[in-house]
Amino acid sequence: MGFDPNGFGDVRVSRETPRMDSTSRFRIVALAVLTTACSSTRPAATLHGVGGTIRVSGDLALSLSAPDGSLVLRTSRSHRSVAGIDYAGIGYSTEPEPELAPPSFGDYVPVPLPEASTRHHATRVLSTHSTATGVQVLFATDDPTGRTLTLALDGGADDTFRATVTPSDPSGVSSMFATFDLAAAETIHGFGGRRESTNLRGLEFANWVFDYRFPDVSSTYYAPIPMLVSSAGYGAWLETSRNAYVRVGTSPSDVWRVAVAGAELRLHLTSGSLSELMSRMSARAGRNRVAPEWSMGATLSRTVRVLVDTPASYQAKVADDVAHIVSGTLPVSAYAYEGWVQLPPSFVTSTNAMLDAAGVHPVLYLRSFLSNDAAGTEPYGRIDEAIAGGYVPRRADGSPYTFRSPFGAADAVVVDFTNPAARTWWKGLVKALLDTGADGFMNDFGEQVEDGMVFFDGSTGATMHNRYPTLQHEATREAVDEYEIAHPGREIYFFGRAGYTGSAAHLDASFPGDETVDFDALTGLPSIVPDMLNRAVLGSYGFTTDIGGYADFYGQTLDAELFTRWTEASVFTTHFRVHNSALGGVKMPWDFDAQTEASFVEMAALHARAVPLLRSLWSDAVATGIPPVRPLYSLDPSDEGEAASDHEWLVGDDILVAPVLERGASSRSVRFPPGCWQLHGVGDSTMGPSTTIVAAPVGTLPWFVRCGTTPLPP
Repeated sequence: MGFDPNGFGDVRVSRETPRMDSTSRFRIVALAVLTTACSSTRPAATLHGVGGTIRVSGDLALSLSAPDGSLVLRTSRSHRSVAGIDYAGIGYSTEPEPELAPPSFGDYVPVPLPEASTRHHATRVLSTHSTATGVQVLFATDDPTGRTLTLALDGGADDTFRATVTPSDPSGVSSMFATFDLAAAETIHGFGGRRESTNLRGLEFANWVFDYRFPDVSSTYYAPIPMLVSSAGYGAWLETSRNAYVRVGTSPSDVWRVAVAGAELRLHLTSGSLSELMSRMSARAGRNRVAPEWSMGATLSRTVRVLVDTPASYQAKVADDVAHIVSGTLPVSAYAYEGWVQLPPSFVTSTNAMLDAAGVHPVLYLRSFLSNDAAGTEPYGRIDEAIAGGYVPRRADGSPYTFRSPFGAADAVVVDFTNPAARTWWKGLVKALLDTGADGFMNDFGEQVEDGMVFFDGSTGATMHNRYPTLQHEATREAVDEYEIAHPGREIYFFGRAGYTGSAAHLDASFPGDETVDFDALTGLPSIVPDMLNRAVLGSYGFTTDIGGYADFYGQTLDAELFTRWTEASVFTTHFRVHNSALGGVKMPWDFDAQTEASFVEMAALHARAVPLLRSLWSDAVATGIPPVRPLYSLDPSDEGEAASDHEWLVGDDILVAPVLERGASSRSVRFPPGCWQLHGVGDSTMGPSTTIVAAPVGTLPWFVRCGTTPLPP
């Protein structure tokens, strides 16, 4: 075995520990421990494992090295205060941090930080000692009360190290923070459904499942995952359900900092290649199982026109859609109608039977908050049943916690999925929906947990808000699995919007939220690409955007150009679903001109050609964690140009997709990775690495095949 060559000689202890559990590949190879540490840059504690080597040195630096010995991550060894923020290695605050306050129910507006703070940080190593699974390091701090910090290092599952920082006295500690150095050319990726870019360096944001509102104009979205992968060769996962705030090279630009509410900071760290990092992080975040094949075909959706549609008018629209689909020639695999609960049950069952007979799968709708509101997607009286049954969170005084629905002035509640009786009730709703003959549904919402709620298991809104979507989708998955067992041959599909760590393991797919009906970079058509890619590297493989966009609350109009460009952009995603226009009314392919409908048919056919490849890659991803749809930087994480390619992606290794995402454009600039690439697999070829302007009039999707390969059937 031998001693660690960087240790302290005679005072060191070296030993080998067995595997921690049957699922973990982590193995501690050597452990050096000091009973008392001096001020030194030499290691005070060292752990070795498959995920690299992690050390704490006498100068307070927590560092992670790759298996080859190269340094990939280190906490900041300097102490700087910039714009009221402390950038020290590890520390805590004893006053409320405005950036970590639960956002209001509505648009998030960051609260200015206080001019004076009561933040404290570690100043020196006091001692270390071994534990059953690793080592603990005790730090002195600059807190005049004498409070200390304990850093517990151990080998977590899936080749990661776990670093847990806690204060000796948690009373009054509002948050914990850690700061890490950024290399000059380092890029940072992940964090779930973020739309700004595939490289998040230079951004700061709250890690908060954002509350439902229109449009999505803030930098915080519906499915945050507190995980990152770095081009420097490391991955990090913040294990918490509390609110957190992340600054990735903003000010100062040479560090990234994470702060989390509460008196514990638990961070998992690992080093490796990008493929290894994606595999380890997605194993923690959860991986979408392969969705039923039928769900990946072309889907048309009839949304409810809020405050406009009546049950009678909506029924007429559904009947007209179904007649068009059944008698027409559009390549439709599924039809979704969200307002089914306001229609006569006999109409729903007969419509589903008619669709099924035509080979079209019916898809319905279910949301996790209940209200007698104007949305038209919730049966009247369900909220009263939930309150009477005790299936909802309470206030501190024991009364049911109600809030105002965003769809008119009506009370609303959420289902308390920590209550076994409520889970059973919810699962009954899911099964009743499927008993209509529906083969799938949207499992919508999940963002409505507020700070004052108290749940059956004792959780408060502060600890439940981010956790809630995972519990929602878990309960729904239980119901679906039970239903499929009881009904052999039925393949049920469901997808959702809100998400957090663990959600993807239960969902078949997710959609990025209510995109605006326009070409806006952060909320409209262009925003879907970085959102999809940031999710994909962390295990969310099923992705279904709203073709046409949904949020048209500010005068946007869905025209033929936007509809066609959105259709093109959806071809090489896993799902291909028309869903648009909340207020202006749904636009189906036949509602435009003949050219637009013909283009839709052409793109749907191309998508159908891609489905076998997507399914094969998706099946591999469930086992390996390597996503079917990949950012360009997956080929070379050190290539800054590929890291900045926000609006292109790879399908496997051999297809490059570069849709036009700008109004009025008839061409676009395409960055080609190294190698030879052929337009549509049959046209002109281009050698990469290079950047070239490619012609792409409306109705044309630029996609390329690696020369000499045939990833798609003819």
